[in-house]
Amino acid sequence: MNLSPAKHIVLTTTVALIYALIIQKIIASDSIMIVLAVPGLFLGFFLFNNPVKCFWILFYGAMLAGIAVSYIPGMYNLRWGVNLLSVVLAVYLLLNMAFNRRKIKFRSNIIFFLFTAFLFYVIIFSIINNIPTKQLIISLKNNFQFFPILLFFLTYPLFPSFSSQIIKAFTLIAFVQPPIALWQYFFIVPKVKDIAQTQSTAVLDAVNGTFGTSWQGGGSGIYALFTCIILIGILIAYDKKKINRVKFVLFSLYFLIPLFLNETKAAFIFMLMGSIIAIFSVQAGFLKKFLLGCCALLISSTMLWFTLQMTTSYGQNISKTWRSTLSYNIGESGYGQYRLNRLTCLIFWWNANKKSPIELLIGHGADATISGEDGLSNPGKITLRYPLYGTGLTTASQVLWEMGIAGFILFIAPFAVSFKKCIYFAKSTILSSQDRFFAICNSSGLGLTLLFFFYNSSFRNSQPANLLMTIMLGVTIWIDRQHYALKHEKLI
Repeated sequence: MNLSPAKHIVLTTTVALIYALIIQKIIASDSIMIVLAVPGLFLGFFLFNNPVKCFWILFYGAMLAGIAVSYIPGMYNLRWGVNLLSVVLAVYLLLNMAFNRRKIKFRSNIIFFLFTAFLFYVIIFSIINNIPTKQLIISLKNNFQFFPILLFFLTYPLFPSFSSQIIKAFTLIAFVQPPIALWQYFFIVPKVKDIAQTQSTAVLDAVNGTFGTSWQGGGSGIYALFTCIILIGILIAYDKKKINRVKFVLFSLYFLIPLFLNETKAAFIFMLMGSIIAIFSVQAGFLKKFLLGCCALLISSTMLWFTLQMTTSYGQNISKTWRSTLSYNIGESGYGQYRLNRLTCLIFWWNANKKSPIELLIGHGADATISGEDGLSNPGKITLRYPLYGTGLTTASQVLWEMGIAGFILFIAPFAVSFKKCIYFAKSTILSSQDRFFAICNSSGLGLTLLFFFYNSSFRNSQPANLLMTIMLGVTIWIDRQHYALKHEKLI
């Protein structure tokens, strides 16, 4: 952002005054994590004029903060520092648009418009539902904490190497996961087993790489989703001759390790469904797609076989285990400590709201299904009305209860539009092979994300999950801009 000296002085002075007003309260706080946020504010200020570096620190901070959570349980609130950087990025981009609006060239984007519309929808109908201000702010923080990233992808000048930089960044994050997963399996899981007898703790949920929400567990589902996207990327990279056969086998085995350890049973479904989407997106003949499908089926079958072997190694009966799994997912049993499961939570929502058209349409307001277990907010009104039901078990049930059918459609829309666009971009003759490869991987990720919304509630409850899913939207916006620029031979 190129500001005149006068504007720069005004901006610096304003930031300094705001900082001076809050610094005393920060230092006087009893929370060590709030005190540690002070260096984060300084870092954000120094990064204020460098949005690219701010983006990358934001990216790596959110994706790798789980390491600190695993090693030092009390460091969970470190993730708030990431949110500060997100605010810094937002302020920079908005000021840049305000001061340099003539120089910034960008066109309206349907994905950004839909996601922004959902943001305003949440605010308006939460106010209508008399949601407390604190609860609304926490909800906006959890759901839209990486909204500035979409603004970054929409407004920052295009440069061709950025696509490859994001691919390399995700690859680096993926390579970090297996060693951390092994450490968690051998050192964290035994500790969790000690408390599992008195609490409803999923022991192997503690194997979650850098995606953990606490040292005891949480995040294994999004970890499995991320790993499946990486494996699909490896499969497509092998098809595109970006890696040879030996690397394909070695990389596949290396990244499969975590999925074997945390035994996320849905992982083989993610892998199979994501591969089908990717194969459909690839420009290839029937025979080649068939061979790719066989490779994907082999990897998925290996994942399923290993999960079954782990089940028998614990002395459990396979058929009994799978009947139990089906029962607490789509049957009559509840999931964990809850009365409802992934299917019945949707049926229960419909039965509870079908006689109230307004609540069915616009919901009960932001965070109505929040459990309040994080200590930052009180349980939502739906949670209080139906304690231990699990009304917010999945993202889909959360949004339906809180924002109604209209809000759910608005929430799903940007992901569905992005998914459709990426399939189109994957077959584009205008884009480079790198961007087409990027679009294929992103289409698989978006397709799985739509499925994942009915699997668990990571979008709101997990910072890495929220970042990953928001970046998928941002990447689609970026590729859309690239496609438009090449098609019309001008940079925007």
